[in-house]
Amino acid sequence: MKVFFTPYFKNNPYQKRIIDKFREIGVEIDIAATGTSAFFSTPKLNEANIIHFHWFEPFIRSNSYIKSLFKAIVFLVRLSFLKKNKKYVWTVHNLVNHEKKMFL
Repeated sequence: MKVFFTPYFKNNPYQKRIIDKFREIGVEIDIAATGTSAFFSTPKLNEANIIHFHWFEPFIRSNSYIKSLFKAIVFLVRLSFLKKNKKYVWTVHNLVNHEKKMFL
C-alpha cells in the first residue's frame, strides 16, 4: 500500500511518529508537494492508494473569502479527477489554525 502525506513538515513530531508506525507495518509513505499546482504535479501521485491530508490551508487559503472559496472548489474538482480508486484521509489536527487566522 502506498500513502502520500500532504502537507508535510519535517519538524512535526506527530507526522514523524505516524510515518514511522506506518512503515513498521509495511506501508510505503511518500510526500506530496504542497500547494494546489505543486500537489497535482507530484511525481507518482497516481500510484497512491491513499492520500492523507493533514491541513487544507496551503491549498485553499487566500486573501479573501471569495478567493478561498474559489480555490477550494477548484481543488476539490481537480481532486475528483484524480480519484481513480483512491481513498482520502483527513486528520483534523486543529479546527482553527495556531495563528487563529481565517482565510483572509
